[in-house]
Amino acid sequence: MTAGRTMLRVLSLFNADIRSSLEMLYQNEFSYEFDSTKFNRAFGFTPTAYAEGIRQAVAAKRR
Repeated sequence: MTAGRTMLRVLSLFNADIRSSLEMLYQNEFSYEFDSTKFNRAFGFTPTAYAEGIRQAVAAKRR
């Protein structure tokens, strides 16, 4: 059984953690995309690929 939006609103009156969860509920209800193209151009930023980031994190942990 899951609590719907209405139930979460009622419960959020009594619990701050549920209130915070309610604010972020949209992330699970709708798909959304993040496009960083404008940021990358403005700041000359080049994102690190996941595989490379993981490799760097493991290497740093081993030091």
